[in-house]
Amino acid sequence: MDRSAVTTGTYTATITFNTTAGTLNVPVLMQRFTSTTSDNAGLHYIGVFDPDTLTRIAFGTAEASDGSYDYTVSNVPFGEYLIYAGTDFNHDAEICDPGEACGAYLSLDQPAPVLVDSDRTGREIRWLRRARGGIRTGL
Repeated sequence: MDRSAVTTGTYTATITFNTTAGTLNVPVLMQRFTSTTSDNAGLHYIGVFDPDTLTRIAFGTAEASDGSYDYTVSNVPFGEYLIYAGTDFNHDAEICDPGEACGAYLSLDQPAPVLVDSDRTGREIRWLRRARGGIRTGL
């Protein structure tokens, strides 16, 4: 869906799937809004973790700039890693505690390993507020 092709507002539709087993109607909601403020959820920690053990390999930090977070994590050895990011408002060395911002590449629901075999750019992290659990970072 290309939100840039529509004006500000809320849009609804229904997608209908017809199969030999029957018909399924799926309601869809899309919103486009403009904001005059830049989002800022505070200092974020970006951690690079071993996908098997969740041991932290490296980490960096990021501050908001015009509503987005650009980050760099240096000195990451070649290999496959998971990338998680979030806040640590209670300073317990865990990101993604309840109420803290939390994200992962590709997403929290489907974290995907990133192969580091050279300098990498363009890994977007999708953020959510975390309802439970935390990720031990050893910050």
